[in-house]
Amino acid sequence: MRTETSTVGGATAAEILAAIRATSELQPVDPATGWRTILQWAAAWAKSPSQTERLLRRGMEAGLIERATLPAATISGAVRPTPVYRYVGKSRK
Repeated sequence: MRTETSTVGGATAAEILAAIRATSELQPVDPATGWRTILQWAAAWAKSPSQTERLLRRGMEAGLIERATLPAATISGAVRPTPVYRYVGKSRK
């Protein structure tokens, strides 16, 4: 496969491709921000993932837990959009 060496707007085709890939790569969410996956909460609480999911759902219903979909590392190490949860404090209901 031949790589094009001409420039477009001062950048080579390879540089443009690298820039596009860099913007689309997901970076995992830092647990220090308070956001954690179900597996991270399960480990912190020493509960099974299914018990943790139920507890988080109850926390969301009570307004204590917030849910978002953010990039997170999977068990295999891949970074994918994943549901994450964080404690938001006293009930907002």
